[in-house]
Amino acid sequence: MSEVPKYDGTSDPQEHITTYTTAVKGNDLAPHEESNDEAMPINLELLEGCRDLAYVIMAAQKQRIERYYNRKDNFHFFKVGDLVLRKLTLKTRDLNMGKLGPTWEGPYRISAVIGKGSYELENQNGDKLPSNWNV
Repeated sequence: MSEVPKYDGTSDPQEHITTYTTAVKGNDLAPHEESNDEAMPINLELLEGCRDLAYVIMAAQKQRIERYYNRKDNFHFFKVGDLVLRKLTLKTRDLNMGKLGPTWEGPYRISAVIGKGSYELENQNGDKLPSNWNV
């Protein structure tokens, strides 16, 4: 399939779309074998145009959804040296504490930024935690 340029949201995707319409009645094809053989390649070309149209619309819709998601999502980025709290999970929580036990532990200091939203933590004594933590 041909490469479609990225939709930037400034133009209407319908401007770049050519629509094709074909109609076939029930038994009209039987007596016209020769015209059917001639019409088949044309219909195949029209089908590829319809596929391209669907691909352009799908790409434009995907970019609109991505833009909407990124607008309402709040990304938090931390720097090396920031103090953070780590949320306790069911595996790390003390089961004897019950529902009134703490839900956070820390504070921890960020010792390295591993990737987008992934950090290496160390406690107040400088001991690094065994695995990275994602935000």
